[in-house]
Amino acid sequence: MSNGGAEQMNTHIDSSKVVGLDYSQQKLYVASDGSDGRSPLGNRTNSNSSWTHGSELRINPRSKLWTDKQRSLWHKENAEKLSALYPVIVIEELDFEEMRRNRPLLAATLENNRPDEFYNMLAKSCKQLITVDRYFASSQICSRCGYRIDFFPLNEQMFFCPKCGNCLDRDLNAAINIKNEGLRLLGAG
Repeated sequence: MSNGGAEQMNTHIDSSKVVGLDYSQQKLYVASDGSDGRSPLGNRTNSNSSWTHGSELRINPRSKLWTDKQRSLWHKENAEKLSALYPVIVIEELDFEEMRRNRPLLAATLENNRPDEFYNMLAKSCKQLITVDRYFASSQICSRCGYRIDFFPLNEQMFFCPKCGNCLDRDLNAAINIKNEGLRLLGAG
């Protein structure tokens, strides 16, 4: 995916109309506004209940896997919801095929929630999709003060900045940094 024509955007963009998304294994994405794409399977309260959204998306309560139709509907609903709220959406460039090949424990999650399919739906539904470089250290930078932590293990879920004391969810911190990098690419940040 390209930067979606970032160089052509007006530099006076309202930053409240921009959202950054960080990929999350458990939630599909975490947005810089604090929302997420938690799947209906993860939101079930017990094994005897089904979660419904609208009339078409009904999950079998005993199933732990999506059907293709269920996953596509969920991706479409999330993409359309985000696109309606935000004219500009910023994501990080990720190579999901490489992640499937090189991280066997992650492969099953990637196969089930298919983030690449979701990103493709976002590209079709949003006005402008900005992609930041895959090597941008979104998880290692403090979203408040900009301090960079040299090493931040993948199993750490909370980001704590030793410089300013900022403490928040790792994925939320990354999503805010992705948004800020998108704004920088747009020339508005």
